[in-house]
Amino acid sequence: MRNLILSISQETDDGKRRSTIAELMKEKTSLDDVAEAAKFVHLWDTTLIQVGGDFQNEARARALRMPPAPVVEADGGDEDKPAEPREKSKDELQLWALIDMMIQSKTLIKKAIE
Repeated sequence: MRNLILSISQETDDGKRRSTIAELMKEKTSLDDVAEAAKFVHLWDTTLIQVGGDFQNEARARALRMPPAPVVEADGGDEDKPAEPREKSKDELQLWALIDMMIQSKTLIKKAIE
């Protein structure tokens, strides 16, 4: 389950990732064996929370080992110019994907059991 979750979280296209999860949840929550469906949902949920926490801790540790970013001085009067957004790191993107997966799967599971 851990490998499945990590694999899905590496998909950079939100739409594709969400579609994969929606199909997986639909398939697993519509099983005739209710106990098997419940087992999958529980395992998915607990593993996803654990993977997300572990990933966050590992990313935080990697960030602490990196040198600090250079300080950019103001250019002296062009305050109206918006700052350029910094590009998100691979870790940040995957962490946000894991958070998105948690929210989406909880919503899909809730709908499936109603």
